[in-house]
Amino acid sequence: AFITTFKKVFPLYLSVHLVPFAVFQPKKALRQPVASVTRAVVSGARSASFLGSFCVIYFTVVAAHRKLAPRDHKSLYWFAGAVAGLAVYVEKQSRRSELTMYVLPRALDAAYCHLRDRKLLKGLPFGDVFVFSLSIACLMSMHEHEPDAVAPLLRRVLSRLVSLPVEGASPIIHVASSA
Repeated sequence: AFITTFKKVFPLYLSVHLVPFAVFQPKKALRQPVASVTRAVVSGARSASFLGSFCVIYFTVVAAHRKLAPRDHKSLYWFAGAVAGLAVYVEKQSRRSELTMYVLPRALDAAYCHLRDRKLLKGLPFGDVFVFSLSIACLMSMHEHEPDAVAPLLRRVLSRLVSLPVEGASPIIHVASSA
């Protein structure tokens, strides 16, 4: 499972690490092409290893349970996912925060949809707006309190939107100052 997953996702992760660098820092990429490509290959391999490890751990937990217990239970898959989530430690710490910022809103949405479909949220009007607001709140909190954990492109966009100073950027929304 690891090698199959790695082969499938490595090209994607290579482009995820190489393209933004080449697009947003072309001078540096041209000045140090070998170092740039090497860094992208290593980062892509690390990210593909994370996903491959996640799959192997998940399948191993499910297979081990099936050897030990006669029947599956829904909680097995939640448990396998939680244990497999430890594979995130294959990634760099800064990348873990990025992954968290991607996964947390998706998890909130999945939980909301699950609870809504089971009719457990009858009294929550505009629940999708609530989930979206929670997701944006998480993103803005990371931007405010851990800006280095936010991807540089996203950090620039958010900084422009909330009118915070960013080197070489002008804000989109101009707030009139009372001087």
